[in-house]
Amino acid sequence: MISRLSALDYWIKNHQETGSFATKDNRSEEENELAQLRKENQRLRWKMIFAPKGINATKHIKC
Repeated sequence: MISRLSALDYWIKNHQETGSFATKDNRSEEENELAQLRKENQRLRWKMIFAPKGINATKHIKC
């Protein structure tokens, strides 16, 4: 039989382990890095979409 935590059990367990209810405080290093990379990818996509016409947007992206 597989043991499954309810949402409340998971929430309580995370708070006991980290002392925080914030999602960012309860993620692993890999999960935090992935979230940061996704956010950066989204920012770059928006920059490409809204770059002025006739300008190569990749030349203006600061990394």
